Amino acid sequence: MAIADGYNGYVLISVQGLLGLISDETIAIGVELTDSTFVLRVWVAELNAVVDEMADEITSEVEALMDPADLPLEVDVVVGEPKIDWQTWGGRLVYRRKR
Repeated sequence: MAIADGYNGYVLISVQGLLGLISDETIAIGVELTDSTFVLRVWVAELNAVVDEMADEITSEVEALMDPADLPLEVDVVVGEPKIDWQTWGGRLVYRRKR
């Protein structure tokens, strides 16, 4: 069944798919919806083989929870701290590393 309840459904499958996959390099993860794409934005401290493998595993796990009628998934890996105004950002933060 396709995700019908917008952000809540996409956040839910994101969190389910992320369980056990977040590496030490991960700073934050956010969910964003556009008209045509479901974006999981992953902010990391550095790019390396662990991050590459994590991104592949996240893609695989989240897509396994999706229906073909859902928006297509894009996993976007960004190096550095999120530079987002959290009060006006339209996405949802689903993970933030403890400082």
